[in-house]
Amino acid sequence: MLSWWAEERPDSPAIVSEHGDRTFSQLDARANQLVRALRKRGVGPGDSVALVCSNRPEFAEVVAACGRSDFRLTPINWHLSADEAAGFWSDVARVAEAVEERYQPAKMNWLSLGNGVPHLHVHLVPRPHEDARAGFPLETEAFHVDITPAIEPTLLEAEAAALRARLQR
Repeated sequence: MLSWWAEERPDSPAIVSEHGDRTFSQLDARANQLVRALRKRGVGPGDSVALVCSNRPEFAEVVAACGRSDFRLTPINWHLSADEAAGFWSDVARVAEAVEERYQPAKMNWLSLGNGVPHLHVHLVPRPHEDARAGFPLETEAFHVDITPAIEPTLLEAEAAALRARLQR
């Protein structure tokens, strides 16, 4: 979509910010430049790109670059210290490893979410091999489905216990 706007309205403002303005053509060119730089460093489709950035034009540049290259973007709260951020992501990675070991999914979606309240939470969504769309991004409708009634409570408790045991190793 950005490329379309860059072609149709190259000199129109895409971002107006106290940290610098970008036209659509500038934003598109910068996103392409980032894609090339990340690929040169070995980042490929499905790989993670972590971003620590305040509310600046560079955030939109990285989002555009990741979107057009199928890189998995993980925005990290820029208010965290380096040790806090490292600890948080280390914990998330441990949980992801436990879930992958337990369920052996075709793919694991990591979703970094937040809202107007300053916080970050991560959803780890194992995609089973029989999921026809496992190689694609998770549809947002999936967040509005309540699966709890479909899972036997004793099975849910047993699965949670198995994951807890794996995390205590």
